[in-house]
Amino acid sequence: MISSKVNQLSHITGPSNEVRRTKIVATLGPASNTYDKIRDLISAGLNVTRLNFSHGTHDNHAEVFAMVRKASAELGKPVAILQDLQGPKIRLGKLEGKITFQPGDEIILSSRNDFVGTSNHLPTTYPHLANDVSASGRWGADVRHFRVQGR
Repeated sequence: MISSKVNQLSHITGPSNEVRRTKIVATLGPASNTYDKIRDLISAGLNVTRLNFSHGTHDNHAEVFAMVRKASAELGKPVAILQDLQGPKIRLGKLEGKITFQPGDEIILSSRNDFVGTSNHLPTTYPHLANDVSASGRWGADVRHFRVQGR
């Protein structure tokens, strides 16, 4: 029983028969999302493929997903697929010029984008903002964080 388990794990063991703990992760994109490239990557030791859902279409990702599964099965090497999902992209609309904020400033973020924003009233391109942001929560804008507090 043990010898059959060792044989099943032989593709992930090193020369001393110790299990390799390092995982190789690769983001698949335009330069690497063909069947032959995926097969080559898996043959070279790839353990995890990453699909970046910020780019491409769902149909394209489904095709790549299927190619990874097919190559993995053909080579007999398990490969995980990491789906990197994006959150909503909330962008500011037009602003009246340079706007700066000080700690404690109160601002209104609007789900409307039909006006020019000021230092205390900012338009966004996200129409579902009021429904998707909690009255008290934290979210990112580039590298800074804003605290959104309801009244």
